[in-house]
Amino acid sequence: MEARIIVLCVVMSATLAVCPASVHAQAQQWGQGIELPRAFGIGVTVYNQTQEYDIQRLEVGLPGLDPSVLSDLQVDNDTSSYHLRLDYWLLPFLNVFALGGHIDGTTTVDLAGIDIGLPVPLSNLTVEYQGTVYGAGAVLAGGWDDWFVTVEYNYTRTHLDVATSSVKAWVAMPVIGYRVKGGAIWAGGMYQDTQEHHEGTFELPYVGEVPFDVDLTQKTSWSYLVGGTAAFSEHWLMILQGGFGPRNLAQVTMEYRF
Repeated sequence: MEARIIVLCVVMSATLAVCPASVHAQAQQWGQGIELPRAFGIGVTVYNQTQEYDIQRLEVGLPGLDPSVLSDLQVDNDTSSYHLRLDYWLLPFLNVFALGGHIDGTTTVDLAGIDIGLPVPLSNLTVEYQGTVYGAGAVLAGGWDDWFVTVEYNYTRTHLDVATSSVKAWVAMPVIGYRVKGGAIWAGGMYQDTQEHHEGTFELPYVGEVPFDVDLTQKTSWSYLVGGTAAFSEHWLMILQGGFGPRNLAQVTMEYRF
């Protein structure tokens, strides 16, 4: 699945907090001896995200079913990813990166409230998927003294084990932060635009397999972000990030810079 991630992501730049104030100050005071972080970075990230979806279109193969009753159903998504990220400070204020890894996801559509005249309620429509996630993006950085501002943009796609499923997403994350001894802290927001499509069948009591075709997107685009980083040496650091509000997320990254 894709980026919700990730996705996408599903997610704050793993490198922006290495030495953000130094990078931003260097961009403003070029040549005045302010140390830049090491240019290359490689990081391993574990990421989980949950959020509600809106149904853009849902077709269920039940004769006589009124499509209007399908428009306001509860839809929940849970996505986890494990990915490798490579980045490079192309300019003192511009970091570019690429990522790739594995993703697992579950999307559940609550059909229990739909009455189709059967003695038992409809079972939930649950789509489980896994596959490869890949993408790229950039971080713009600027700052003053120990304060910094960054904006990250990334786009991800997935190659799933379910041929009739697809997900693509793009994410923007503006944050403001403060450098502390041995690391940094920040707060901001995440804007996520996800497009998810699934086709298949689900089991219905007394009826058997029922075909479905559904297009989904995020229920709310914006959510809150907080995070921090701790540097263990000039090469190693750990990044923690969490999100809350309409979208909940947790991220842990271990990174090596060289």
